[in-house]
Amino acid sequence: MLGLLIFVFGAFVHFNAYKFTREKITLIQAISMVIIGLGFIVGFVGGDIFRNSDFHDISDAVKIVGMLIFAIIYIIRIDFIYRLPVNVYFILVFTKIGLNVHISRVLDTSKTANDESQSNKTLINENLLSSLISAISGLLNESLGSTKNLRAIIAEDRTIVLDTGMYSTCAILCDRPTHFLEKSLSNLRKSVEVTFQEKLIEPTIIKEDFKEIDDLIRKNFPFLLIENK
Repeated sequence: MLGLLIFVFGAFVHFNAYKFTREKITLIQAISMVIIGLGFIVGFVGGDIFRNSDFHDISDAVKIVGMLIFAIIYIIRIDFIYRLPVNVYFILVFTKIGLNVHISRVLDTSKTANDESQSNKTLINENLLSSLISAISGLLNESLGSTKNLRAIIAEDRTIVLDTGMYSTCAILCDRPTHFLEKSLSNLRKSVEVTFQEKLIEPTIIKEDFKEIDDLIRKNFPFLLIENK
């Protein structure tokens, strides 16, 4: 019965995920969980209650079908394990005074080539964006009396999440923030400052000196597919 409860709970979670994301793969995962749960029911009712050993074989066959469906999803769509329930567009790194250091764009394999091209056209220039964020942060600190760092810029369908330290700010553009995005962004900012502290305080930025940031981003965001430059 414990196995049945586990897979019923798994089906419940995946059905709720489908209601939220409307991704067909999540629905298929939920159905595969239901099939595995039915396998446990067949084995329990037929094999344990009615003492018919044939039902144990049927139970195992049903479970195998459910597990095969679940496994085939990742064989066909291996990138699915990297997906989040929200869209992520790019990760930006810049200095405290607004000098752009690095930008990494995030791939969305669910988009067509035309969609991806159109999406990239709508992205603001990273140099302008980093300067704008620094200007807004400075306005809050100097003119409005805020002593805290700017944490987010929120629109109805987009959010820029920010994490600011002593020497740099890291930003990520997404549909809405999640716990893992915010945690990974904080870890990235700390890694950037530890690795490039001396270069971040210089009055000019040479982007060639920050090539290793790509590796830091992939390390701190293993669940995202980063566009190769």
